[in-house]
Amino acid sequence: MTPHHIDIVHQRISFLHCSILLHYFSLISFHSLAYSTIH
Repeated sequence: MTPHHIDIVHQRISFLHCSILLHYFSLISFHSLAYSTIH
């Protein structure tokens, strides 16, 4: 495992983490929007 390889893996993990967070937040905002529309 070279430092460069570790860096690439870390970039992929952080990218995955960011996309999961974005998906999670968009889901929450969508649900709160739908909830406020219904009520």
